Formats: sequence, structure tokens, C-alpha cells
Amino acid sequence: MASIDGDEGDLTEEQHRAIAAELVARWEAGESKSSLEVEFWDDPSSHGKRFTAYVRKWLERETERKSSQTEHIERLEALLRAQGVSPTEAGDLDEEFRLLAKSRESALAALRVYNDPLAGFRTETFIVLMVIAWNSLLQAMLERDGIDYFGRDHKGKQVLVDGRPRVQDTWSLVQLALPEAHRVALRSNLDFFLKLRHLIAHRYLPALDVQIVGEAQAMLLNFENMLIEQFGVESAP
Repeated sequence: MASIDGDEGDLTEEQHRAIAAELVARWEAGESKSSLEVEFWDDPSSHGKRFTAYVRKWLERETERKSSQTEHIERLEALLRAQGVSPTEAGDLDEEFRLLAKSRESALAALRVYNDPLAGFRTETFIVLMVIAWNSLLQAMLERDGIDYFGRDHKGKQVLVDGRPRVQDTWSLVQLALPEAHRVALRSNLDFFLKLRHLIAHRYLPALDVQIVGEAQAMLLNFENMLIEQFGVESAP
């Protein structure tokens, strides 16, 4: 069929539905949305959006396919919202679970930023919040396992900051909690973001969203997997 762009208002509902059905059939047979948009609307610039909107309107059918990573991230957000205990409600819990609550809340805040393309300071905020989430999760793991993760002086005494024991830096926590050889990719991903976090604190960064999107998704998925592996689905944020 030739371009229908100028004729859409003259078509009946039955004709629109027939066109939408043909579009879907050809797309399912392997033709791209973009090529069909050029043929039917003489529009090379919609990149599938016009096709999707037209089929949704006339067939009430969704044709957008979510990537597996997007589905994983949405599942993580659902886990974070379900059964989560906020830090303010965790006062009577053991330290392990107070840390887990803090980790959940920070990860959920990071997801809100991650899912908001209009948010200002988006990349930097996401990185800082996810580093906090990982830091708290690692502490919860070490606390549960009875592993000492506090800073000590040359005499072996705990270093205090404002009267409280100083926790070791995040990279040291990574090495304590995740020393296994098979976690090398996970450690590399965390190292990448810890270095970026350091740069955020000390200098201006240009927009990095496009450059780090793959690493950011990996960081989120690693977090979800570690949370479930260590504390189970019922304890996941």
C-alpha cells in the first residue's frame, strides 16, 4: 500500500483495523517497523514509534518488546518495593537487617533516578546511591557471617569516628565479602563505579549516560542477584 499519511482521516475504522492487521502480519513475518513506516506513511524518522502507536490505537495490541535487561531491572524494582523495611522502621532489628534495609532504600532511590531520563545530575546521583546500596549490602553480608569489617590501628584497636567504629572503605568490603575467583567480573564492575564515584566528588564530569548504560545495567542486575543469593527472595527489597 502507498502512503496513507494524508488519507488517514478519510478511512473508516474497518479500513484502519485492516491496515493495522496487515502491518502486524508483515512485521511478524520479519519486516522492520521502520521500513513499514516508510511504505505506509513515507516517514523514515519515527523509528517504530508511529507503527507502535497506530497498532495500539486500532488493534489495542502492544508490539514493543522489552529487552531481558529491562525486564530484570523492572523485576528488581518490584522486589525493592515488596516487603521492604525502611531504615526508620528497622530500629529494633539486628544490625544485619538494618543494613539490608538501608541497602534496599538506596537501591530503590537509584532506580527512581535511573528510570527518569529528565532527572538532573542523573548519572552522578545514580552512581552515588548504588555505591551506598552495595556498601550496605556488603556490610550486611559480613555482619551476618561474623567477619570483622571495621578499621583498626597498628595496635589492632578499632578506629573510632565521632564515637562510632569506622567501617573499612567500600573496595575493602568488596575484597572481604566477594573474594571468590568467579566474581571477578562483578568486582571489576564495582571497581569501575567506585572510581567514577571518586571523580564525582572531586571534579566535574561530562554527561556519561550513554557511555555507562551497559555498566549501570550490569551493576543493577548484579545487585539483584547478590541480594537473592545471600538473603533469599523473601528478604529481597
